[in-house]
Amino acid sequence: MDLLNPTVATEIPRLDPDFEYPPGVLSPWEFAYVCLGVDDLYGWQILSLEAYGQGLPVVLCAANGSGKTQRVIAIAILWQLTYWPRSRLPVTSGSWTQLEYQLWPALERYCDKYSHWRWMSMHVVTDSGGEAFAFSTNEPGRAEGYHGTTEEPLGYIIDEAKTVPDGIYHASNRCTAQFRIISSSAGGPSGFFYDCFHKLRSEYFTRRVTSAECAHLKEKFERDSKLYVPDDPIFRSMHFSEFGIDDDFRPIIHPLLLRRLYENPPPKFVNSRSAFLDFAAGGAENVIALRDGNQISLARCWRQTDTAQAVREFIHEFRRLNLVPSEIFGDEGGLGHNMCDALSEAGWRINRVNNQSEALDSEHYCNLGSEAWFTAARKIERREVILPNDPVFFEQATTRKAEYDSKMRMRAQDKKTMAKSPDRADAVFGAIYSAESPLSREMLSAAYVPPNRFERSIVTF
Repeated sequence: MDLLNPTVATEIPRLDPDFEYPPGVLSPWEFAYVCLGVDDLYGWQILSLEAYGQGLPVVLCAANGSGKTQRVIAIAILWQLTYWPRSRLPVTSGSWTQLEYQLWPALERYCDKYSHWRWMSMHVVTDSGGEAFAFSTNEPGRAEGYHGTTEEPLGYIIDEAKTVPDGIYHASNRCTAQFRIISSSAGGPSGFFYDCFHKLRSEYFTRRVTSAECAHLKEKFERDSKLYVPDDPIFRSMHFSEFGIDDDFRPIIHPLLLRRLYENPPPKFVNSRSAFLDFAAGGAENVIALRDGNQISLARCWRQTDTAQAVREFIHEFRRLNLVPSEIFGDEGGLGHNMCDALSEAGWRINRVNNQSEALDSEHYCNLGSEAWFTAARKIERREVILPNDPVFFEQATTRKAEYDSKMRMRAQDKKTMAKSPDRADAVFGAIYSAESPLSREMLSAAYVPPNRFERSIVTF
């Protein structure tokens, strides 16, 4: 697994070295050289064009100003309309300005070579009736209903994709397209474009292009290096195509910091061990995060709609992991309260944690759960922990927003406003937090003293 780009270990689309184009059809990059006179394409541009020509769905995340629109998308459009003059190519973008001032001028630069085509504003039509046209992402009705064939292929293009609504992607996926390009500079760690490089990576031919792969950006890199510190998310997004931050998203844990922790984890040490439980029913997951010294692992994650069966499975895992009740912490909020009660009745009186209760540092955090997340974030920044290299955990850990309450205390984004519940991240960060934080009375349940021949006592801490 690539630690810089966590994803499931599945086969991804690759170029076919033995691919054969139809008779008389040049590959897109050869077409650019022979027919358009473009003889200075970068290697990544050639590979992206070749992937497009082979019919692979291309997703390109490239540094700002790298030439992805003028040197990849424009050439791909002209190539397809040249060899399949009855093609249709709907083109949209998260920025209409990008289409109007970048893509269309790049196409019109070659209008003399195609004087037999009709060139209109944001629309070109071949003499055989094929066309390329731009539409706004504010028009979702125009995003679907297109279907190509072998003789009249459809090419679907989405530029500046980081700000395109997910609904447009879903509409485009309902179309039968023989060719696809999704292209953009990097944005925030969420949305369909981001997912293409992570959980959807097995479905796309992806390329991430840094400014180092573009000789013409050398001066810009040197200038920006003086304006930004090396770790600045904006700088790393512009030049290293790293998903990090945008105007509407401020993650509690920056993906860049988590990736660097994966790259260079701290030495492992062993002092004590504990586990944190996140309870669920239905679509969410039950999770056991096990902390052994400074290393946290996902001991088990599973879905179970029957809470009684889930309790039995938790107990089975406790025994398998050689845990005792005093080493186990569980979120008793919501469904967790009943689960903790059921565990208690079965003889497992674990430490109960209510993430909605008052934070230990109530001056700076609005509740205990928020305190756990921000505490974990600081430990990640200082490289104090070893975390599970799990793609689901990575996504959950880096997509929860940092917010503030009315008292300007730090607050983790309400789960009700999140697309998915961060079950694995909650358990992992709970394990980190419960390891060293002083425990309040609310976090400890009553514990039974083992019975003896004289009495059966309950001791409350």
